[in-house]
Amino acid sequence: MILRFAYLFAFIFLLASCCYRYHIRIQPSDAQLFINQQPIETNGDNYLVFSSLQKQIFLEVHKEGFVSTYQKVSQSIPWQVKNIAVNLKKKKYPIGMKTVDPQESIVVDTHEAKKKFIQLNLEHGKHRIKIISKNQQPYEFSLFIDQTADYLFRYQSQELPISPLGIYHCGPEPKQVVFSPDDHYLFIPLLDGLGFDIFDCRSRKVRQTIKPTGYANETGFVEGIFVSDKNSFFVSQMTTGLVFEYDYKPQEKEVVRLKRVISTGGVWSKVIAWDNHQQLLAVSNWLSNDIVLIDYNTGKVVKSLSNIKVPRGIVFSHDGQYLYVAAFAEGQILKYETQDWKLVKSVNKKGAAMRHLVITKDDQYLFASNMTHNEIYQIHTDNFTIAKTYSVFYNPNTIELTPNEKYLFVSCRGPNHPKGYTKPSLINGKIYGIDLEEKKIAFTIEGGNQPTGLDISHDGKYLAFSNFKDQQIELYLITELYKEHLVERN
Repeated sequence: MILRFAYLFAFIFLLASCCYRYHIRIQPSDAQLFINQQPIETNGDNYLVFSSLQKQIFLEVHKEGFVSTYQKVSQSIPWQVKNIAVNLKKKKYPIGMKTVDPQESIVVDTHEAKKKFIQLNLEHGKHRIKIISKNQQPYEFSLFIDQTADYLFRYQSQELPISPLGIYHCGPEPKQVVFSPDDHYLFIPLLDGLGFDIFDCRSRKVRQTIKPTGYANETGFVEGIFVSDKNSFFVSQMTTGLVFEYDYKPQEKEVVRLKRVISTGGVWSKVIAWDNHQQLLAVSNWLSNDIVLIDYNTGKVVKSLSNIKVPRGIVFSHDGQYLYVAAFAEGQILKYETQDWKLVKSVNKKGAAMRHLVITKDDQYLFASNMTHNEIYQIHTDNFTIAKTYSVFYNPNTIELTPNEKYLFVSCRGPNHPKGYTKPSLINGKIYGIDLEEKKIAFTIEGGNQPTGLDISHDGKYLAFSNFKDQQIELYLITELYKEHLVERN
């Protein structure tokens, strides 16, 4: 009797311990595997052995850029190993490409060169693009494809250490471009528009145009700035002397919501700067020749710095001790103490037209653009003297430092039209990349008609600039400038 129970117990134990084994091989090996909706750690191996008490399991395999697979697998004989191979296929996307000059040709990987427009289904991943212009060296670059898109490219006459991501339409006369704090959007104030565009950097399309309620019949939107601590975007409208503050709500459908309208009391309000120490906004007023200082909490003007001949670029030092001002008509760069708002030093360049200012994180150097003499100045903030001068193309406008401060980018509008600067230029402008460590011009980018606004994403991956008279913005991937942080995706 005891022996019979022992056999029965052993039989029951054997049945209970029956398992079905699966030898699963996955390509690519770093794809994410789910079995019965539970994630399975593969540690990058391209195979694993999985045991189950069930005769049937449900497999899911996912990887970005690949077509996911879903399948049920059955095993009828316990203890045997069933081999399962899962080979994911790369996604393919319909892609259209053309160049600004329809006489140029495009080659994608090994596909035959075609003029005007090329349409292909391209796999997810990096592809090699070549633009062929008559009697010129081919212009080559890499492009990462991860969605359906149409691309417009511009031929470049020299090899660049950065890669174009396309040219995109926007509203009339884009005066500035500003990356949102999360780099998801590009905000584009429109000088000849009734507001500003919000360009989605992921879909590469203008998501919406924001027109301030009650002020939508006036053009003249010039400059914008994000203040992350307040979760706010400020934009100036020079025709009304107003500054609009918007709540930035990236998780919501509308993205921004008008919070309040601030009057500067000045004429042709342009550049906005922020000082976190005193919680002040500074705004330069082009025609009333003053800088107004606005208390953030009340929205009221608390101080005015007057008798500045056509002020434009302004920037606070990071320690909050100084405000720097570019006086466009006087050829001056002015240094004010913020404790008592006294002018303490100045740089004077006779006949210059100082436009834009940026400052290094350690507050040691200030950079300024001079439109008249086509120069960029690097200025010691301590003794307030020019340490280095860089010669660039006609009418340098906006300047911007990369986050690691190794490069300074400059948008050069190009020569004015003979009948006036407000008309489209007869020659396209350029973007300059200045290597600040080597202290030289590293490369130039051929731009469109009057490149004006310019910004670099906070993560240092992207360069954006606007072609003022073309109603366009251009995007570039600039991670090639940071070899130690080079990424595969754009």
